[in-house]
Amino acid sequence: MLMGTDPAADWHDLGDDPDKRAELDEDEFRRRFGFDACMADRRAVITIKHEADLTDREIRRLKRTGNLQIRDGQASLSYSRIEQLWGTVLIGCVCVLMLIGILAALRVEATWQGLLVAVTYQAIMVCLWWGGNPPAFSGRQKWD
Repeated sequence: MLMGTDPAADWHDLGDDPDKRAELDEDEFRRRFGFDACMADRRAVITIKHEADLTDREIRRLKRTGNLQIRDGQASLSYSRIEQLWGTVLIGCVCVLMLIGILAALRVEATWQGLLVAVTYQAIMVCLWWGGNPPAFSGRQKWD
């Protein structure tokens, strides 16, 4: 700390802007976003947060998954082709399993037991589908 400076005076100049505080204070930035960064990188993260309309939690997740790239004061969002391929494979598997369930239900005689088996099987498939992306917790669907 420099002699003759009053840190409390700096905080009064910032007002109630949490982004400005996070930009200037490394500890505040680490508390909000969960990682360390230099001043230029902190400024870039806050800029991209506003440009992409992201929340603090989304910034933490993007950084943790490697989709937020920060280099030399520049922040960018990226995606992994492997993750995209894996998601497509999982969707395909669930669709095939649901189709098998429907075909199995059609094959069974039209009794209440067959209907019960089909409804139960489809309910399990829907639960597995939502297990990967629960509707109550998915948040905004930002990525197109």
